[in-house]
Amino acid sequence: MEDEFGRLTDALKKEYGIGSIRRLSELPPDAGITGWTPLGISVIERELIGWSGIPDGRIVLVCGGEGSSKTTLAQHILLGAQKRGGIAVLEDTEHALDPIRAKNIGLDPNKIIYSQPDTVEDVFDHILSICEGVSGKQPTCIVWDSFSASPTRGELYGSGDAAKRNLKSGILTQTEAQQGQIAGHAKIASTQLRRVTAAIDKKNISLVIVVQSKEQIDFTGWGTGGPTFLAEAALKFHSTLFFECKRGELLKQGETPIGIKVKITCRKNKLAGTFMKTVSVDNLFASGFNEASNKFDKALELGLIKPESQGWFSCDGKKAKFTKTQFESVLLEVPAIAKALEGK
Repeated sequence: MEDEFGRLTDALKKEYGIGSIRRLSELPPDAGITGWTPLGISVIERELIGWSGIPDGRIVLVCGGEGSSKTTLAQHILLGAQKRGGIAVLEDTEHALDPIRAKNIGLDPNKIIYSQPDTVEDVFDHILSICEGVSGKQPTCIVWDSFSASPTRGELYGSGDAAKRNLKSGILTQTEAQQGQIAGHAKIASTQLRRVTAAIDKKNISLVIVVQSKEQIDFTGWGTGGPTFLAEAALKFHSTLFFECKRGELLKQGETPIGIKVKITCRKNKLAGTFMKTVSVDNLFASGFNEASNKFDKALELGLIKPESQGWFSCDGKKAKFTKTQFESVLLEVPAIAKALEGK
C-alpha cells in the first residue's frame, strides 16, 4: 500500500509541480500556520485565540458598533507585525485615522504602507498586488479599515454606459446610484475573497478586515431583526477568526474619563476551541489597550491586591497605596505579584 501511495504522490508532483502535493504530516504542527503576529494582550491571545497571536496566511474579521474599539484592536495587530519585523499595511477607506493616537499606541508611522483606496474593488486590487509583490519570507499584515466605509464602483459610477460616462464626469444620478447598490458589496466580497484567500495563504499574509455592524430592520414583526453587517455571509465564511467588539462602561480617574471597558467575543475560531468566549479589556484614550490594566483586574479577582478607599489599593510587599493607573510600576516593585499573574 505504501508503494502505491508513494507512486501516486510522485506522479501528482510530476504532473502539477513540486510543492503542489504534500502529505498532511508535512504541514507545520501549529494548525498549519507558519507564524503568528503577537497582539501584546495576553488575555485575548490566551482566552480567545488559543495561540500566540494572529495567524499568518489567514483572514481575521473584526466587527462591532460605532466606537467599540475595532480600529484600536486592528492597530494593535499592526503594532505586533512591526515588532516582529514584518511589513504593516493599512488600507484606510474611512479617511478618519488619527496618526497621533496611532503613534501613542506604539506604531512607527515611517514603517507603515498607507493607502486610501476609493472603492471595494480598488482595495482588493491592492491586496492582490501586495501578494504578488512580496516574497513571503517576511511576515506581512494588511488591515482594511473598514469594509463598511468602502463604496463599490457601481455606487460611485453606476453600471454599463452610465459607468463609462460617469468615470469621466463623476456625475451620478440617484437612479444609477440605487442600481449600483443592490447586493454590490456581497457579490464583490464573495468573488474576490475566493481569490484573496489562496493568495494570502501562499505568501503568509494576514488580512484583518474591519466591518461596522448595523441593525437589521424587521419587516415581518416576528423579531427577525438584529445586528448584521455588509456581506456578512461571505466575510464570516472566509474568516479564520471572527471577533465582535462591544463598548462597555466608561473608565474614569476621579471625574475625568480616561477610557472605556471593551467586551470582545470570539464568534468564530478555526484554530482552537475558544469560540463564543468573551473577555473584557481596557481601552485607554491615550494609549489603546493596556496590558497592565488587564492584569490589575485579574490581580483584584485573585485577591492579590485589596481595595481601600476612593480608588486606592494596597498589596503585600508595598507599603504605599496606589491607583489602578500606577499598577504597572507595582508589577516592577513587587515581583511576587508579577509571578503569580504569569499565564493568567
